[in-house]
Amino acid sequence: MEPDPSQTFDPGMTPVADLLRRIAAELRDLAQTVDDLQQAVGALGSAGAARDPRAMSQLQYFDSLSQTIAGVADFTEALGAAAPERWRLNPHPASRIVRLSDLAARLVSRQRAARDASAAGELELF
Repeated sequence: MEPDPSQTFDPGMTPVADLLRRIAAELRDLAQTVDDLQQAVGALGSAGAARDPRAMSQLQYFDSLSQTIAGVADFTEALGAAAPERWRLNPHPASRIVRLSDLAARLVSRQRAARDASAAGELELF
């Protein structure tokens, strides 16, 4: 009988429940950012949106986006609560495809990394 890899101690392995909670936290942060952007864009475009019903409709996409992200966060958190503690994964290989190093660090670490958007010049703005 082969050993169960979920029962083998490996310092790189992390409970799936912890990973799902971290993802949910990132999604909640994104939902809040979308809410903040909605207010900022709404204030900037309120005069134009009042004259253009299509613009008002497009501004409402922010609300839909925020609610969708929050819903996925709730779903992810519920999955984490239901995941058996013995389920473990090594998140480090997956984190290597994340282009923002601070985000990658938050996803693999139990400690929330400090958020400094200017760190390493990785934030891409257009």
